[in-house]
Amino acid sequence: MAKLIRASGMIKFGTSGWRGLIARDFTFDNVRLATQAIAEYLNGLPNPGSRTIILGYDTRFLGKEFSLAAAEVLAANGLEPLLCERDAPTPVIAHTIRARKALGGINMTASHNPAQYQGLKFSTSNGAPAAPEVTRQIETNAAPPGAGRLDV
Repeated sequence: MAKLIRASGMIKFGTSGWRGLIARDFTFDNVRLATQAIAEYLNGLPNPGSRTIILGYDTRFLGKEFSLAAAEVLAANGLEPLLCERDAPTPVIAHTIRARKALGGINMTASHNPAQYQGLKFSTSNGAPAAPEVTRQIETNAAPPGAGRLDV
């Protein structure tokens, strides 16, 4: 597995996900960083039962391409990404997670935020947005060295 260089910016989850301005905060490198942090969280779960992660996106700029970047990271971590064939709303992703008994899902959407934003929502195996204790762990996994994380 390739080592990712921790970005200087922080990945911080707010209500139901991490969002940022496209090209400033929400970049391919940061999407890969956040996805790697999610993969580390998922790979640390005891007896997950499934390795499948549902990936979706909305109609925002580069949504599909960001999802493909996330899929590459998940696959490199031994997870099985399943990408939706086309744009899909968040409730469809949540339903698909449950129907396929997936380990979780990632949806590229900034919801109600202005068009210059993109976002990443992580949902757990029940299809619901990740709880604060889960997103705190993901943030810790994504933190730069010296910010509560040691890279070896």
